[in-house]
Amino acid sequence: MKGIQNRPIFVGTIIIHLFEIHTSAVIDFINEIFSDKAITYERNNYAVLTVRGCSDLTITIKDHNMPQKEDIADLLDRCILLNTYLGYYFQNNDIIGKYQIFYGVHTREEKMQTLSLKNDLAINVSSNLLINELVKINTEANEKLSSERAIARDKLNYNVYKYEYIYTQLAENLKKQTK
Repeated sequence: MKGIQNRPIFVGTIIIHLFEIHTSAVIDFINEIFSDKAITYERNNYAVLTVRGCSDLTITIKDHNMPQKEDIADLLDRCILLNTYLGYYFQNNDIIGKYQIFYGVHTREEKMQTLSLKNDLAINVSSNLLINELVKINTEANEKLSSERAIARDKLNYNVYKYEYIYTQLAENLKKQTK
């Protein structure tokens, strides 16, 4: 290695909140989509198995080395795929109640692991998929946002945006399958 290596190392963090999970199939599905990434699970503090057998879960997925924009775009594509399936298959079949996905990119020094959508965004957003500013400017999301206005800031002070994009044809096929 020649010279000083001072380029920032980027980390991608995906935080998925699942509410009222009725089966572990949705967790297995998420594991399959992100099988090559570091995945951790945390039952929400207020989550207690109810009489109906539901629980709430937070899944955190990390990619600790994202040197190129293509790496950021790849994780965004996986989030869009997950958002499409969660919204048009799992939710429509009452496998989960509701969900929220946050995808943020930060430098390794910024310690994103403490981010919590529920506590740190401090707003009730209607969007199921949220992205931070670094995802927005390093992918095609910049052209596909329905609104350029940020809805909040994450704990690292990056703007957070609603990202309503889904795979339209896949969503239509999933709707047909659930009928």
